[in-house]
This record gives sequence, structure tokens and C-alpha cells, in this order.
Amino acid sequence: MTTPTPNPITQQLESQLRDIALPEPVSWWPLAAGWWVVIALLVLTALVSIYYWLRHRAANKHRRLALQHLEEALTLYQQHADSQAYLQNVNQVLKRTLLSAPLNNNRSIATVSGQAWINMLEAFAPTVLSSSTKSALSSGLYQRPDSSMPSLDILSIHSDLCAWVQRYSTAQAAQHQHKHQSATLKQGHTNEGGAQ
Repeated sequence: MTTPTPNPITQQLESQLRDIALPEPVSWWPLAAGWWVVIALLVLTALVSIYYWLRHRAANKHRRLALQHLEEALTLYQQHADSQAYLQNVNQVLKRTLLSAPLNNNRSIATVSGQAWINMLEAFAPTVLSSSTKSALSSGLYQRPDSSMPSLDILSIHSDLCAWVQRYSTAQAAQHQHKHQSATLKQGHTNEGGAQ
């Protein structure tokens, strides 16, 4: 087969044609306005999340410290097997925890003992403490070591107290404080009324 001879007119027209010009590829920079909005929202969400996480962590610092002190008290008990010392230590830890809790200005916590102390603990975290733990905290602390004090299950008490520290509510603490102040005011008015 023979190849066709090129037509001079066709050759002239082909020489005038140019390659197809492709547009420049779209650059990723500068970003479109929509992307700036998305980035700003992501940064804002991250900052707000960090702020609330730090605030929550700071508000619960006293809980972490209380749990650490409870563990130290248990370690001391395991070393010395002194239930009286353990009960004294955990009572101090619980009172310090309540005194350092946010929204709690009730300084009378430090002097409360016996059933009033148990009532206060239950006001902050109802249904957490077992009856044996309540008994140990209210009366076991004040028993003489040589008395016929029943054997204490320190691990069970420790577990109850750790659960109490983790679950007690500062909102309930605020309610308890409000009730306490209201009762004090009512008692003051009653005493004033009786004195007149």
C-alpha cells in the first residue's frame, strides 16, 4: 500500500494549529473562605474543650488527693495492722476532702463526730457507705484498742470510702450547706422568739 501524499493546504492549516492550552492547576493556597470558617470552628472547639477539661481537672484535684491519702492510710494499716490509726487517718482525709471541696464553706465539718458525722457524709453521697463502715466511722474510732471491738473489715471500709470520695457531689454539698444555714437561722429565730 502506498501512503497518501499530504495535501499542501492541509499541511499549511495544520501548521497554524497550536496545542490545546490547559489551565493552570488549582492551587490549595490561599484557602477558600469556607475552609477558614471550618478551621476557626475547629480551633474554637478545641480551645473550649481544653478549657472545660482543665476546669474539671482542677475542680476534682481534691478527689485525687483524697484517694491518694486513702491509699496511704491503707498501706500504713497493712504495715502496722492498727485499725484505730486507720480510722483516725481516714476520718481526717474525709474531713479535709469536704473542707477543700468547691462550694463548701462549712467549717463545722472539722468538729463533727459520731452519728452527726455519718449523717453529714450521707448528705453528700447517699447510699454509698455500708452499715459496717458507718458503725466503724461513728463509734469504732472512739473505742479503746483493748475493748471488745468487733473485728473490722478494713478492705471493705476502704472500698466504701474510695467509692464515697469518687461519688460525693458538690451540688449535694451546696444543698446540705443551704439546709444547714436555714436550720441555723430557724433555730436562731426560735431562740429569739422564746427569749422575748
